Amino acid sequence: WTDLDRNTSTPCVACAVGTYAAVGTAGPCNGCLAGTIDHDSDAATPCVLCPIGSFAPANASGACLVCSNGTTDADSNSATPCVQCGAGTFTPNNSTGSCSARRCAAGSTDHDANPLTACTPCAPGTGLGSIGLSGPCSLFLCPVGLRDADSNPATDCTRCPAGSFQIDNTTGVFGPCNFCAAGTTDHDSNTSTPCIACLSPGYAAAGSAGPCVGCPAGTIDHDS
Repeated sequence: WTDLDRNTSTPCVACAVGTYAAVGTAGPCNGCLAGTIDHDSDAATPCVLCPIGSFAPANASGACLVCSNGTTDADSNSATPCVQCGAGTFTPNNSTGSCSARRCAAGSTDHDANPLTACTPCAPGTGLGSIGLSGPCSLFLCPVGLRDADSNPATDCTRCPAGSFQIDNTTGVFGPCNFCAAGTTDHDSNTSTPCIACLSPGYAAAGSAGPCVGCPAGTIDHDS
């Protein structure tokens, strides 16, 4: 209650829900500030501060508004509204911190581009070396000619070096590159074509690229 008109000849006036007036108040009722709430809808009790991860506008009553799935209390201040995060993030109820801090980690993706659902870890054969990616894991399969050389989806797909080959002609290949065996060479330095055998007389060490090496004068390919 408050002595609204500061006139002792008139009765005190009841304060509305969402406000507060201590005993002996004169003048307008005190509205609950943003970030606080009239939790019991009783103007005789003080407004209560809302916890981090929630929000309350000015003059609010009832319960604090929890930052719902897909939003975050970006500045850890219950007086400011929750912020909507976008694709590539995961923000469950009561999230705090910036949306950038909620981005999917490397090796995982926001598979449905929906911040309400958890990030999905992808399998070897994919390359997700960046954070905050979205889309199905199949979108990040290593393309033909590239491979997940370390079998770690948290690193980008890489091209095998000259002197190796990848003849799978499929996506999602993982594991170490296949190097040309001794006696064969990556003749065109193209990892998408197979190694070829050197013709006698000739020689190629393991992992060779380019033409086979002919035996120099005074030497012989003794075992052909």
